[in-house]
Amino acid sequence: MNEKNFSEAQSSVISPILETISGEAARVFQNEPKADKKACVVALIGGFLGAGKSTMITALATEATRRNLTYGIITNDQGVGLIDTQTAEHANQSKSVEEITGGCFCCRLSDLEQALERLSESERPDVIFAEPVGSCTDLMATVILPLREKYDSEFHLSPLAILLDCKRLAKRQGGFHKEIGYIYQKQMEEAESLVLSKTDTLSPEELNTITAELRLKHPTKTLCHASAKSGDGVSDLLDYVLTSQANPAMLMEMDYDLYGSGEARMGWYNAQLTTAHDSFWDAQKLLVTITKLWQALISEGASIAHLKMSLADEDKGIIAVANAVCNDDTPQLSIQDSRASGKATILINLRAEAEPETLTRIVRAVMSSLTQEFIWLHEAAFKPGQPNPTKRVEVLREQ
Repeated sequence: MNEKNFSEAQSSVISPILETISGEAARVFQNEPKADKKACVVALIGGFLGAGKSTMITALATEATRRNLTYGIITNDQGVGLIDTQTAEHANQSKSVEEITGGCFCCRLSDLEQALERLSESERPDVIFAEPVGSCTDLMATVILPLREKYDSEFHLSPLAILLDCKRLAKRQGGFHKEIGYIYQKQMEEAESLVLSKTDTLSPEELNTITAELRLKHPTKTLCHASAKSGDGVSDLLDYVLTSQANPAMLMEMDYDLYGSGEARMGWYNAQLTTAHDSFWDAQKLLVTITKLWQALISEGASIAHLKMSLADEDKGIIAVANAVCNDDTPQLSIQDSRASGKATILINLRAEAEPETLTRIVRAVMSSLTQEFIWLHEAAFKPGQPNPTKRVEVLREQ
């Protein structure tokens, strides 16, 4: 799609989120195809593991609620026991949340369609935010366009937004094999909107440097700045999601063998455990535990893509969530409560470039080193299988 100049009125509406890309290079949100207000908007918020997708969707949902809009959320993972689903249900009182497990949206398209239909029929939300697996790409051809063909009047598909973690981008996606880097690059290539997330973590100079580089590499894409933590840009990002429609100029070429090799280099680990006896667990104890696990993974040579741990109580709900998104930054608490739990339930979600057996051994060793006995309710470690989309659109049709 060709870029257009901003008018003064248009710029005043969206300037906090959209970088003005030197005159003719800037895209005007208002000139995108408009969504029918009577149809439910479906927005895929993609991005690599640890880009901040779940946190951004929570921020978008909060802004939607502030505007008296209703919403649904669909999470996605290769396995079960997803912390993203747990936190979404906690924030939304378990309403309007669906989970697709056992594969990416592209490989579980019928499950995604059923989830969309259930949400549309039961909750009738104004907008549904769908978060694909962080190692998934080719979403335009295998998810958005197939959905548009089937639900042309029922749903309006927003432009594909891909979140980019500013810090990870600044480090050139360092630490991962080039086959994993292929997935990361393809996610950016197919995006209609590149959203620089976690902008509060960089200095203005660093952010300007990254933005300038993206302008050169992707001159036709919408460039957005948004921080779920500070709230900057979130309202304008929601405006974009609600008023614009997916309209790809072309479909990218994909090497599915290389794509599959990249996914196969990632180890996936999920676990759920409870304390065997009453003991004191709070946010700080969770942070100490995840830090020990983070250090052990690094010492074993694993390249961390995303590490999450959550602490919950049957009566009190979620008490804390802590995460680390790379080897260079220490784990942080993203959710914390002053409460403590006598009998806690802990979820662990770990994605790293390492063998699944290695991840299992490290997690078991760290948890065993604690002065606490646990009951292991669920544990799974594996590598994602070869991507095999249910349907892939090969030719664009005119809108």
